[in-house]
Amino acid sequence: MSGATTPAIAVGSVADMIARMRAVLPFAWFPLTEAGSASETPVLDAVLSGIGSAWSFCFGLLNYVQSQTRLSTANGTFLDLFAADFFGTSITRKAFETDDAFRSRISASLLLPRATRTALSDTLFRLIGLRPWLFEPRRAADTGAYGVAGLGYGSSMPFQYLVSLDANGGVIRRESVATYVDIVGQLQIAPRHTARPVYSSGSWVSFLVEPSGFNLLKDSLGFTGWSASSTGAVASWLVNASPAIALLSGYPTLELTVAGAGSFPGPSIETFIGDQSVTASLWIWLPSGHTLTQLRLQCGDASENAHADANLTLVNQWQRLITTIDGTSGIAKTIAAWLIGTSTGPTSNKIVTQCWQVEPGTAATSFIPSSGQIGVRDLDRVVGDISSNDPFILVRDDILEAVGRTAPAGSVAWMNIQLRQ
Repeated sequence: MSGATTPAIAVGSVADMIARMRAVLPFAWFPLTEAGSASETPVLDAVLSGIGSAWSFCFGLLNYVQSQTRLSTANGTFLDLFAADFFGTSITRKAFETDDAFRSRISASLLLPRATRTALSDTLFRLIGLRPWLFEPRRAADTGAYGVAGLGYGSSMPFQYLVSLDANGGVIRRESVATYVDIVGQLQIAPRHTARPVYSSGSWVSFLVEPSGFNLLKDSLGFTGWSASSTGAVASWLVNASPAIALLSGYPTLELTVAGAGSFPGPSIETFIGDQSVTASLWIWLPSGHTLTQLRLQCGDASENAHADANLTLVNQWQRLITTIDGTSGIAKTIAAWLIGTSTGPTSNKIVTQCWQVEPGTAATSFIPSSGQIGVRDLDRVVGDISSNDPFILVRDDILEAVGRTAPAGSVAWMNIQLRQ
């Protein structure tokens, strides 16, 4: 024997709250409504729905508040508050660091041993991959002593020690985060003071060294400054907050759905460029079997225009479209950037675009993320010989910060840091 089953009601939902209130009302006061029939108590339903909505909201709020009281479930600003409560300013969220990554760093530091010789040695080993040389003038095992256990001969430095270590040289002095394309073609964020590798055909080529720059688009990540998404008979554009395909993961994309044959324009974004030359760029992903006959990045205003066409044979991989307006008119202006295209029919898979940039000059640099304000990238100031393809570059400040978090104040009497190039 089989029959229809009643769907389970989620605990804390409005329906759950209504059911709980209805269950405690006297049975004979209100008639029960049979399944599939119109409600016999519409006024009561409305009253209970109003109360149930408020209680459901309170239930959800309590669950949210409870989740923020534990490190394992806290998120967003509450993670930052958690770190500030325990560590002050010694551990803060890095630029573009996700909640999970930040939570892992907080968790690793909560029970981190401190204030001992072993703790400092382990901390520096995790940072540089080499054991430091530690010398305590009043430790007999370090200095030796004449028949006195645990006391260094003639030392006037109680509870202090010396530190000496070698580390990879700090050859990049870029103060901001910066992007680079990794070996598999995805966009990654390099922390400050970290060199960025350049890859070609799956092999390391060199390091990326660029001048300072900025993205004139105040929101290149969320597309919030765009004109309304375009929907027509031929194609529609839509911002996807949780994309399956993204060059820079964790951020929205603009997706194109082709529904038929013909020409179509995409949404545009405008920015003031003055009278200077500018370069516009974006990244695009074309699926296999697309029906496009043209896809073009268009940029300009009434006086100057430029464009760049996508390579329609490059599918299932990211490509960058770049075009430059040389600014020869000498007139201050606001330009628009948008995509236009033509197709021979519908395309089953979406075409994805992300990481739009408009920057001064006649060359496209690495992508500079921005959200709510103009994005800035400091110059990659090289202060040593770059001869390794190891993208992690350590600087003296990183070592001093690690020592300061681990060792008691005043316990380190002297440090010798040798940065190997």
